[in-house]
Amino acid sequence: MLTMKKTTIINVMAASLDGFVAVHSGQSDHERQQQGFTESMDQEHLHDLIKSADAILLGSQTMIAAGGALDVQRPDGTYPVWITFTNRGIPEGHNFWKQRHIKRWIVSKHILDIDDILVKNFVYDHADPVEFCINMLQKFGFERVLLFGGGEINRLFYEAGAVDELILTICPLLVASSVGVPIVNPGLSHIHNMKLESVKQHGNLIFAHYHVIK
Repeated sequence: MLTMKKTTIINVMAASLDGFVAVHSGQSDHERQQQGFTESMDQEHLHDLIKSADAILLGSQTMIAAGGALDVQRPDGTYPVWITFTNRGIPEGHNFWKQRHIKRWIVSKHILDIDDILVKNFVYDHADPVEFCINMLQKFGFERVLLFGGGEINRLFYEAGAVDELILTICPLLVASSVGVPIVNPGLSHIHNMKLESVKQHGNLIFAHYHVIK
């Protein structure tokens, strides 16, 4: 039976000192790791967050760059549902299609040609995509949801006032690139203020936890 529960959306990102999550669009997680965007401590931190989540939201480019859903189980042995926003689909042969042990949902404007009965396709059609997604999450009883981006998905959720928290890993590098990928794409209609809840240092990394002030 479907139940309506409050859904908390937590934006989880790792970014450079000047606010970039990648040097260029389509950059793989392996490349990001080589450049210093992430390291073993950050990966451990990320896995702990995934273990606490009911679902993961992300765009198709982020899913592709990551090489698929991260194979991290929750304490009860189950996996969070990985929900990908895309109107173009995910390339045939990508590891995403091989992860049949993980629940994978796709949210799109139109029905996509998906040759996998285990992948659910939710269509928002003429509805607002963020509002559609929030309603969907609540109907399925998802209480703790992680938002992994990229920048345009983040922008949509911040613009809609749907993000409750930001957990940010600050990485010790500067990108300063005209083709760099920001945490949030330009285009927000107003400033979003935040309250710092906690901050921790591990080596050269800083883990900051904010609540979005609404």
